[in-house]
Amino acid sequence: MKQFFYRHPGMASGFFLALTVLVCFIFTFPAEGITLKDLQISSAENDELIYYYETAGVVDYGIPQGFFGYTEITARTGTFGAWSPVLLINFCVFGKLFGWSLTKAVFYNLISFMIAVFGFGILARPNRTQTLLLSLYLASYTFLMYGVLSVVPEITCYSYAVLFMGFAYSAYKDNKIYKVIMMLVIASLLTLMRPYYAGLLVVAIYFAYKRSGKKSLIYSLPVSFAAFYGFFLYRSEFLCGQPYERECFAVYS
Repeated sequence: MKQFFYRHPGMASGFFLALTVLVCFIFTFPAEGITLKDLQISSAENDELIYYYETAGVVDYGIPQGFFGYTEITARTGTFGAWSPVLLINFCVFGKLFGWSLTKAVFYNLISFMIAVFGFGILARPNRTQTLLLSLYLASYTFLMYGVLSVVPEITCYSYAVLFMGFAYSAYKDNKIYKVIMMLVIASLLTLMRPYYAGLLVVAIYFAYKRSGKKSLIYSLPVSFAAFYGFFLYRSEFLCGQPYERECFAVYS
């Protein structure tokens, strides 16, 4: 085993980072004085209730049921509230395969983030010092365990973002076409989830341009535009919770 990791430093780094996440997860319970049976949806975080029941609706009926958009509103078409349904795809697939419950949502978060940091280690291949520093950073980021132990989809976004950074760092050293394509795909997915991730599309376009010159713009720009425009198309008056936005502007104006 030691010789295997010595020959494959990326896997050793990825394994260590994934182990760090697992250890933090395990030690969170005695640190907080709770067990898995004590987990419950936070009444102070209404997003958890919304995402949990939106996913349950898709798993059981194919589409969310009732009023589970923000501020208990639904769209004119569809019932995913103010954010994109792309956020729920991973939750829904996991729920279809293994069933859906609060505990299973937590294990989905844990497994997906462990896979993400493992993939980052393989792609970026940080040295021992860098791996240790990354491990310390993960252990000190307390919001990470909050995300893992909740039903908000932030861990899905974090996982994709970590993989994106792995591909980007790997492309910086060896800019192969599959890395550029994966960066475009991941950045597009993240943009469809949260529009502020559109900044990652700029990074993907840069690496595409660096590899193939102006001809890369033929595919990188349309993909990026489609992802960015797609999110706001969903948020338009006919496809999402537009009344929610009007209510917010009315409250804060």
